[in-house]
Amino acid sequence: MRFRAGLTAAIFVPALLAGGAVLAFAPDGGDPGPGPGGRSVAELASEAETSRTLGPRTTNTLRPILARRGRSGVQSIPLEGIEGGVRPAPPQRISIPEAGVETVVDPVGTRKGAIEVPPLGRAGWFEGGPRPGEKGRAVVIGHLDTKRGPGLFARVPRVPVGAGIRITDRRGEVHAYEVVGRAQVRKDRFPTSEVYGGAARPVLVLVTCGGPYTEGRGYRDNVLLFARAT
Repeated sequence: MRFRAGLTAAIFVPALLAGGAVLAFAPDGGDPGPGPGGRSVAELASEAETSRTLGPRTTNTLRPILARRGRSGVQSIPLEGIEGGVRPAPPQRISIPEAGVETVVDPVGTRKGAIEVPPLGRAGWFEGGPRPGEKGRAVVIGHLDTKRGPGLFARVPRVPVGAGIRITDRRGEVHAYEVVGRAQVRKDRFPTSEVYGGAARPVLVLVTCGGPYTEGRGYRDNVLLFARAT
């Protein structure tokens, strides 16, 4: 299963059509303005880079995790050195208690202009961007619904500010995040730079669909959930 392609620039997730969701590329419409709560996507993206405490924030300590033989979900993979430490491994699992999400994360990339997605019930991490735990905005996508009922991210649009998200990577390292807010944006005004732009600290952005649904066309909007590293 894969999402169909559209124009080049930013990823958004509309509805499932004929058994498969449509994930396309859309032009960057800039900051779409205030979302729920009166804060814009740009403000949420900025807040996700800040610390809850006063004073400068130190970056997460990057260290190798020694995988134990036979430990479920942990793989022995080569350590990737970067300046100042070891690069986090790709994500393996995601846990969002407030949304009832506890599942595997699969890497998703592009092929012939389309984004390939994981099976229903699994999340997809955009491997063209940062990994959870390293500087930048790591993007994880999920289905809002399916032809048979709610999808994996059905409750993500209602996750409250302050809720915790935990991502475990392939070496067993846990990267914790705290939700700072959400925004609902039209797909034709997708804020590319705020979702895929650089960040001075680790940021997590969850993407799913939302807004009014039109048969044959899917959902009009995307829901973006921003979270800061803790």
